[in-house]
This record gives sequence, C-alpha cells and structure tokens, in this order.
Amino acid sequence: MEKVFFTNSGTEAIEGALKIARKFYFNKTGSPAGEIIAMDHSFHGRSMGALAVTGQPKYQEAFGPMMPNIKFAQFNNLASVKEQINEKTCAILMETVQGEGGLYPTTAEFLSGVKKLCEEYDLLLMLDEIQCGMGRVGEMFAYQAYGVIPDVVTSAKALGCGIPVGAFAARGKAAAVLEPGDHGTTYGFNPLAGAAVEVVLDIYEQTALFNHVKVVSSYFEAKLDELVRDYPGVKERRGMGLMQALELDRPVADVIAKAQELGLIIITAGPNVLRFLPPLVIEKKQIDEMIGILKVCLD
Repeated sequence: MEKVFFTNSGTEAIEGALKIARKFYFNKTGSPAGEIIAMDHSFHGRSMGALAVTGQPKYQEAFGPMMPNIKFAQFNNLASVKEQINEKTCAILMETVQGEGGLYPTTAEFLSGVKKLCEEYDLLLMLDEIQCGMGRVGEMFAYQAYGVIPDVVTSAKALGCGIPVGAFAARGKAAAVLEPGDHGTTYGFNPLAGAAVEVVLDIYEQTALFNHVKVVSSYFEAKLDELVRDYPGVKERRGMGLMQALELDRPVADVIAKAQELGLIIITAGPNVLRFLPPLVIEKKQIDEMIGILKVCLD
C-alpha cells in the first residue's frame, strides 16, 4: 500500500474506502453515480455508508432508505459478480473471510477471478480485513495467503489491540483519488492511538507471531475436526487460521451460555454457528482446555 488514512474505528475505515470508490468514478466520468458491488451476507459496520454495503437486511431495515447505487452479488460465485457489472460500476467490496455472515473464507478461484474482473473493467478491488487481518490467519493480511493485492484495504480491531483505531490504505490508481479536504477526522491517529499502533507493529515485527498462528491454528483445526467427527450434531468446521467456526444442527445460544458459565467466551456467526476468535498468542494447552469445555457443552 502507498497511502494510509487512520480513523477511529473499522466502520469509519469503510466509509473512507467508499469515498475513494465514489470519487474514483467521479474523476473518470464527472458523475457521482458510481455503483459499488458488495456481497450477500457481508458485514462492514453500522454507520450509514458501511450499513448500505452490508448484505444482511436485518441490520438495515430500521434505518432505511440506504445509500443508493449499491448492488449485491453472491460470495464465492464469480458469475454472480460479473452479472452485476455495468458501465456505472466503480468498485467491488468484500471481506476476504466473511465473519458475521457465517465465517466463510473466499476461495482462491473467486478472489483471483474478482481481481481479474477489476482489471478488465477498470474497477477498484476493496478488501475488508477489519476482522480477518492483522495476523488472524497467519499473515499480516488474509489476502496475502491468496497472492492477490487489492487496491484498497481496511483494517481496525487488532491494529490497536484495544485502543480505538482503524485505517484504510490504498495503492496505485486508488492512492491518488482523495485530495486534501476530501476526507478528515478530528481524533483519527491521535497520539494515544498512534503510540498503540507503533507498539503493535513492533511486536509483530519482533516476534514470530505469524508462524505461531500457523502452528497453533493447524492444531486447533484438527481438534475442531475431531468434534465434527465425534458429535453428530456438529455439521462442519470452516475458517482460516485462528478465525474458525463450527456449524451445529441447532441454535447455539444454549451452548454459548453454558460455555460462559465454564469460563469460555465464544460468539455466534449466525443462529447455528459458533465463532472462535482466540488471542493470537494462544497455546496448544489452552486449546485443549477450550476443547474440553466444548465437549461438556455439546454432550
């Protein structure tokens, strides 16, 4: 990436990315009517622009009308994306690993195919890595595992390790779009946030954290696969790195409540999906403890 703009949160990072997309189209055509293709079942935030590109009506219905000129395609379905492209399309936005929508990683074929469509039609490829980035899958950004580089990427969450900070970064034709005055922030990259980001990046640089994530995530995947094998009510495991999910054949609310009583915090990624986002520093012995609690909850 060539340029970065720091914000206070992930949803603000998405807002900045959307402004790059819209002005990119404006610079080419003189019209503000550029269309953005987002994905069904996606989640990008709760501010109005981010909400408009979130492909889950349950988050939108109380806050309409949504920002116009947004189209939705099916995730991991390249033909569906291509069907939405027209002369007004300016960008394609997606999570490299869908989180709220059920925890689905993109396939290599889909991501490379979307990248080729962006190159063919002169569109921006914008990847939301707010949840799946910052080492979560064993690379700084999940897209690095696919060998595809986006035009715009968004980041937050682990970027500050608890301190409120987000960022959107751009390269190539996307980096030159915004000019002074096009975007701004009062508290973005304030001294506290800046110091936090510097420390976080130093830790990533000075430790073998990415290799650690790759090792423990392989172990974690194997242990989750054992649950799929041994418990008929566990339908499948899916995910990448330390971003994993188990889909059950029933609602998971009772499992989550029981796990919390036993000292394990897990969340959902849909009514029937358990989502696991453990700390990147987790060790195998802690994974074993986690699996032991899950077995009690699933029995």
